[in-house]
Amino acid sequence: MDFETPHNKLTQNNGAVLLEVSSCRKGCSAFSLITNEKTVWVSEEGLPQSFVIDISNLKQRPEFNYFGWYCWHSYTSNPAAVELDVTADYTRYKRWCNFQAPLSSRPQIFSIDAIGKNWKAIRVTIRETFGAANTYMNKVFLLDKYPREKKFRVIDESITNISDISSTSVEVMKSNQDLYKNPKSKLRFQLEELRDTVENMKNRTEPCDDLTEIKNEVSDWQSRMGEINSNLKILIEKVSQVENNARRISENQKITQFKQEIIHEITKKKKQKKKSLDLSRKFNQVTDKFDTTEERKAGELLSMIHTKTEEKLRKIMQLQLDKLKIDNY
Repeated sequence: MDFETPHNKLTQNNGAVLLEVSSCRKGCSAFSLITNEKTVWVSEEGLPQSFVIDISNLKQRPEFNYFGWYCWHSYTSNPAAVELDVTADYTRYKRWCNFQAPLSSRPQIFSIDAIGKNWKAIRVTIRETFGAANTYMNKVFLLDKYPREKKFRVIDESITNISDISSTSVEVMKSNQDLYKNPKSKLRFQLEELRDTVENMKNRTEPCDDLTEIKNEVSDWQSRMGEINSNLKILIEKVSQVENNARRISENQKITQFKQEIIHEITKKKKQKKKSLDLSRKFNQVTDKFDTTEERKAGELLSMIHTKTEEKLRKIMQLQLDKLKIDNY
């Protein structure tokens, strides 16, 4: 991609300012991310790595519908998982988008929800690479329109930068003479040149602009489908939690209903007991008027009633014990 494309508004010439960066190697400044120079930002080892760019004073400030970056080689240190955050006050950041990028030496451009003029700065965080302990980028983009330039690749790297990018590469070469003294490094560099030549030959016949745009839209929808699937999984988990909670509530309602039935039965027995005692008193009053024979018969009847009354009392006490056990449960 042409670094001077008019669609990219995230440039120093347009007023973008680099506020902070997590780390960078000597000679590989993060200012290269917003300049038109063909340079590279390379971080120190350790992930994640991030940088913040102020967009509050951009000369041209449309709504940004696309975000992306450019890495000139397919190294293990290429960004794989990238986060884009925005802030309106430089202190609190809001997650705007997550990106899962393929390993590629072409510009990575993604469709995003429009970033309006109320946002003051963006923060880009590289969470994962393709295996390396450090990362790098050549340029970072904010665009209002998808670029339609036919030239998507710029190859003007120095030998030093090629060696610096990946933590798995050989040590930095101080000069061309040092490079050719090391046969292994010379072969590696020649392979890189051969791969670039083959890539350029493949790109001589570019697909039409409409087809390229459709492919990018399809790729964007694939990433969005992944997000939708993830959200569906979360929704299913929440539904399962609601069902479990409803099941527990139903069980608690059944226990409460059973307790109420027991209490009602005990109250009923108490009323029956009171009624039995009243009948016993009335019976005693009647038997006082009978003669001895009648008293004997009445005594036997009273004894039978008393026995049954005791049985009922024992049952009532058992029900009360059952109630206490249920309450303790």
